[in-house]
Amino acid sequence: MTEAEKQYINNVMKATAEALDITVNQLTSSRKLMPMVKSRFIGWMMIRREYPALPYHKIGEAYGGRTHATVIHGIREGKMAVFGDGKLPPLQEWVEDYSRAQRRLMEITEQ
Repeated sequence: MTEAEKQYINNVMKATAEALDITVNQLTSSRKLMPMVKSRFIGWMMIRREYPALPYHKIGEAYGGRTHATVIHGIREGKMAVFGDGKLPPLQEWVEDYSRAQRRLMEITEQ
């Protein structure tokens, strides 16, 4: 993983944690409470959007040692929640959280 990729992942983790009002430690913990899960899923989506060739297992390692399968599942579920799946509309709360995390990431990277 390059330094730029590591820095981007750290920025995404900070942005999503702040946007969903949790800590980065909670984000990388094994807890499965919805704010933590949602923050992980949104973060993983943002990372794959910026670095589509970054291996899933590398993303999982940065998030507390999660497996590639967990990351793939999270991205799939997150996309369905944020963008809809063709049958169901997007979930408004997820859309708002995704947008808030994106804005916070832009603020962090501009500093």
